[in-house]
Amino acid sequence: MAKFCLKYNIELKQPLPLTFNNGWFSGFIDSDGSVYYSETSGQVFISIFQKSIYLLELLVNVYGGKISPVSKKIDAFKYVVYKKDDLFNLIDNSFIQNPLRTLKLERVKLIKQFYTARFHRNSSSSTNEWLAFKNKWENYNSSILNEEVNPNSKN
Repeated sequence: MAKFCLKYNIELKQPLPLTFNNGWFSGFIDSDGSVYYSETSGQVFISIFQKSIYLLELLVNVYGGKISPVSKKIDAFKYVVYKKDDLFNLIDNSFIQNPLRTLKLERVKLIKQFYTARFHRNSSSSTNEWLAFKNKWENYNSSILNEEVNPNSKN
C-alpha cells in the first residue's frame, strides 16, 4: 500500500490504535456480532465470527474476552465476551457512549436484567420474573416493531 501511495503521491494515513471507547466496536457488533444467552451455563455472550484471527486479537487486548477456532473443518474464529464483569464494563463504559444502532441494542439493554432474573429462575416465587424476562429476550424485535407501528399502544 505504501509503494502505491508513494507512486501516485498520495499521503498514507496510519489508523489510530483501537481504544476502549471507540465507536467502531459497537458498529462491528451491529454488523457481525451476536448477543445471546445460555440457560444451561447461566451466561450471556457477545460474540463475533471472523475468518481472520488478527482482527479478533486486537479485541481481546482492548475489551477482554477470548478467541477460539470455530471447528477443525471451518477456517474461522469466534471472539466472545462472556464474563459478567467484562459485559457490565462494556455496557456501562463503552455502549453508553457508543450505543449499538440495530435491534441488538435491545438485547444489550436486557443483559443486566438477565443476571437478576437468572438468580431467581429456580425459585418458585420468582419463576414469573424469569419467564417474563425470557419473553422480553425472545420477542425483543417484535415489541420494538409494534411500538413503531402503534406508538400509542401499551405493551
